[in-house]
Amino acid sequence: MVEKSRVVFISHSHRDHKIADLIKYDLERFGVSAFIAHVDIAPSLEWREEIVKQLEACNLVIALLTTAFRESKWTDQECGIAISKGKPILPLAIELMPYGFLEQFQAQPWEPMNVAQRRGELIRNVTDRLAVSPEVIVRAFEKSDSWEDAGIAARLIVDRTDFKPEHVNRIAKAWVENGQINGSFAAQPMLDTFFDQHESEMDPKIRSRVLRL
Repeated sequence: MVEKSRVVFISHSHRDHKIADLIKYDLERFGVSAFIAHVDIAPSLEWREEIVKQLEACNLVIALLTTAFRESKWTDQECGIAISKGKPILPLAIELMPYGFLEQFQAQPWEPMNVAQRRGELIRNVTDRLAVSPEVIVRAFEKSDSWEDAGIAARLIVDRTDFKPEHVNRIAKAWVENGQINGSFAAQPMLDTFFDQHESEMDPKIRSRVLRL
């Protein structure tokens, strides 16, 4: 089955491009295309027209609320266009709480000292809103290439209740074979709980390998 298109527009000041880049990386791991203007607009395109086009096409706008966001000439306009088109907005309260027309939207906190947890919460929020399938979640987990990425993916896994036995066994196999996953202290307690809950669905050979770790 072909996954339907899921697109997020990340509204941000260029001064916050590192956070935008990180969020784009996270979302695209989990099957969600993320548009950020400083990366995704080709120099030959009329950038204002392209921004409007992307706002029309997106399923969700994430607004990175910082002092730089409020000082920008363009971010409030982007959010205003999104509101006029009926697009849902998810404000990330990095330095500011939602203001003006953004006050109608529930903010999600983003503390610099707790970024790993907040990344996981954001991905869960977006994947839930956009109905990302369990297949996409499992695929991203299998490809985890750092301890931190494995921990973030594990947070999504333990919150889902729609995995089939084939998914459970792929998760267990990835835990056994991917050193970035089984070496992740963040992932381990969550996956221990997951495997306990799904023990009856696991292939006995894979289950025995999990228990040896």
